[in-house]
Amino acid sequence: MRLKEDYMQNQQLKPAYNLEIGVSDGYILNIMISQERSDFNPYIPYLEKFNTMYGYFPKYLLADSGYDSLYNYRYKKLNGMKLF
Repeated sequence: MRLKEDYMQNQQLKPAYNLEIGVSDGYILNIMISQERSDFNPYIPYLEKFNTMYGYFPKYLLADSGYDSLYNYRYKKLNGMKLF
């Protein structure tokens, strides 16, 4: 993953991780760690993991605009989640 340059300006790729955490009423429901640079790609695997753990998809799912993509919106609509 490419991160901001350090003071040495050596342009190296550095190990970094993208952490997804799902919370409801103050309780952590799901965690996923990936090496994806954006939030587009790990979104659906995160929801699949949630579905495997609990047997359903959340009806109301709030996330920031980093998760917005047509592919993710279609997936949510096909699985009965509200779009907003």
